[in-house]
Amino acid sequence: MGEAAVAPLPERRKLPPLPEGDSQQESEAYCRLICETYPEVFDGTKGCFRGAEATMLIKEGHMDQLRRVGVRPPAKIPYGMEEQYEKALDELYEDLVPVNGYELITASQVVPVCQVVDGKKKLKRLAINYKSTINEHLQDIPHISTTCSEELDKLKGEYRSCIDLKGAFKQIPVTPGFSQKVLAVVTPRGYAVPTRMQFGIKTAPAIWNSNMRKLIH
Repeated sequence: MGEAAVAPLPERRKLPPLPEGDSQQESEAYCRLICETYPEVFDGTKGCFRGAEATMLIKEGHMDQLRRVGVRPPAKIPYGMEEQYEKALDELYEDLVPVNGYELITASQVVPVCQVVDGKKKLKRLAINYKSTINEHLQDIPHISTTCSEELDKLKGEYRSCIDLKGAFKQIPVTPGFSQKVLAVVTPRGYAVPTRMQFGIKTAPAIWNSNMRKLIH
């Protein structure tokens, strides 16, 4: 199975003290300095939640039920949206590794979510239908549900930092092996397993929240 590519940590760098004045020019210059000092933070690439990992646990006695769910056939490409569909699928495959179907316990369909804009049907996004395959068989992960503001207020810091949450769940790598097999998908291109956590997994919010709490505490 594949693993999410994690770049090595860059050399530690240090910024000079914040400008003391209220000059907009000084503030803009300091912002430029931050971007120049930490280019990897602002290069637009997908982040990776270091130290976090998404492990899928199956409820006791549910493996046989999961096997009966089996491997689904691929969902059809919406007529007239082939180009949009292939582009969206290319993006999805950035976090997928192709595999043979015989390796899998189950495989969830990648389904198109469409919307009507100005009277024309367009592809909004692609979704993985874990609800009809694995979600009811995943072991729940106990977690405390809090808001981002509530967690940040506990720090009582003098300054607040910006944490890059772009992609959210997809920043967390999936544990190689069984967890990836359980989260396998089927598309018109064949079967594949995700290297990063995907939207639609029942336990994804709990995995995300527990790791965020560790990060900011």
